[in-house]
Amino acid sequence: MAFRQADKFELWRLKNFFDALAKETRKQDVYELTSFDSIASDVLALIMNRCHNEKCKSLPISTYTLAKMTNSTRRRVRRRIEELAKYGMINVKSEWRNDGSNKRKTQMITPNPWLSYLLASGAKPAHKTQAVKHFAGLGISRLESEEPIQGFKINCELGEAEPEEALNLTPEETVQDLNEKIAIEDKNKAQKFKNTAEWREAGNNFAEASAVLWTYAQSKSGLGSAKPNWSGDRSHMPAAAIKERNELTKVFQQYGGRVSALAWYIFVCGIPDIDPGTGKRVFDPRSPHRQFITTDKKPSSFSKHFNSILQDTNFKNLAKKDWLKTEESLRNFYQHTLDRAPRDGGHDSDKIGFDFGDTAPSLNEVV
Repeated sequence: MAFRQADKFELWRLKNFFDALAKETRKQDVYELTSFDSIASDVLALIMNRCHNEKCKSLPISTYTLAKMTNSTRRRVRRRIEELAKYGMINVKSEWRNDGSNKRKTQMITPNPWLSYLLASGAKPAHKTQAVKHFAGLGISRLESEEPIQGFKINCELGEAEPEEALNLTPEETVQDLNEKIAIEDKNKAQKFKNTAEWREAGNNFAEASAVLWTYAQSKSGLGSAKPNWSGDRSHMPAAAIKERNELTKVFQQYGGRVSALAWYIFVCGIPDIDPGTGKRVFDPRSPHRQFITTDKKPSSFSKHFNSILQDTNFKNLAKKDWLKTEESLRNFYQHTLDRAPRDGGHDSDKIGFDFGDTAPSLNEVV
């Protein structure tokens, strides 16, 4: 489709904007085939330029006329209108006639006021980026609706009226809205960065405390007092050692300090059963974290058999009736890191099925 040179909103700008929208939705595993194609861009460009040239905020135009002017079909145009409305780029108002004909008036299509600013020369790249995220998020949030949904600021069915204040943004208000969204995103990014830094430090503290406990257990077993190769400065570690260390921090982030520390204690201090007749290890599949583990007690083996550690009778006894003494011993190694809750914000008791220090028997124990 070709537009006159006098058109304010150039098609190439809109197509670039749609390409960015398509890329953003793909990042979130949403693959739209019709929302941002050439028919959709032709329809939106035509509506915006007609509104600008006729100095109106809303354009009365039928799908038949749009199809004819974009060299498409009414069915395809109707589909693009629904998609554009879903992603908040247009608003469609469709009213019934009052002449008893049981027909609707010509639909009124209002382009989002943001687009007048975003598609004009001089729009800030940061505003375009933020708008892409906004429109993509808006449309994706409406994917599950059984009925066509539209709305610049609130959700309503396609054809329904939206409050006038949502349709009458000035360029100054548009920029203010986008700046507010950028400020919120920057604040969220800063908080996320701070949270990540805090967890990185806590993870390092947990790993180093676990290394001290590992050395203590190895020494008590007569295996020497050398530190594990996954302890110390990460920048000097081989890739395999860093991978082992990461196994520890992942468990720590998922389960929190108390569960992870106690499980690590059970793992590194556990002694396999020995057959007194042969002097060989008795392999018991019910406790793989003791029976199937090599003497170096790798963190990767710890995470692999983590669920069996949680079911270990020793773990439950130490976490329940003996928790006061257990906590005191573990705090000598882990200190305040022991108090860290899981990173997802949940409670560690929800992950293991009971509260620390709870002396009541579990359902399985009663049965």
